[in-house]
Amino acid sequence: MSYLFRVITATLAGVALIASFFLLQHYFGSGRVQVTSLGPTVTNLEMLGDLVTVKVHIADVLISRSNDYQGSWLVKGDALIGLDLARAEIVDKDDQLRSARIKLPQPRVIMARVDHAKTKTWDVQTLTWKPSYFREDPRLIRDSAMEQAQLLVENVAKSEDHMSQARKQAEQVIKSFYHLVGWQVHISWNEK
Repeated sequence: MSYLFRVITATLAGVALIASFFLLQHYFGSGRVQVTSLGPTVTNLEMLGDLVTVKVHIADVLISRSNDYQGSWLVKGDALIGLDLARAEIVDKDDQLRSARIKLPQPRVIMARVDHAKTKTWDVQTLTWKPSYFREDPRLIRDSAMEQAQLLVENVAKSEDHMSQARKQAEQVIKSFYHLVGWQVHISWNEK
């Protein structure tokens, strides 16, 4: 009989424990949890860091000339264009309407590079009748050409077409970012 008494007592204690759990949940957990966004903050934007919005692929012919040589190269490269979101400012914010105006810095070339694996020497010619031991080192013209190729890639990437494309992409990304949390964001840009 003592075994039956213990089983009944344990069962009643379990039922009482389960009932008290549901009762406490009813009193303290009856409301729905509502989560709302505080909207745009500079911290949210700064956490994104550099936002790369455009990758530009560049191909061009570069001709270089020295006293002793003339060469031409088929230059290939690419560049990343984006903006530094740490410099973004929230100019206006309306929590009731869930709208804000954000001022962004102008896009810039973040990285530009000559792709040396794809850049090819087209032609290098001697321009002088001097014997080779009196001529300058032919590697100097290539080194100079590759320095100019780097500048070429950077300058092509800085074109207004590419910068305009970068601005459009940045607006789209940031508006989408805040639209996901129910905010409407208007973008303005710092002066150039």
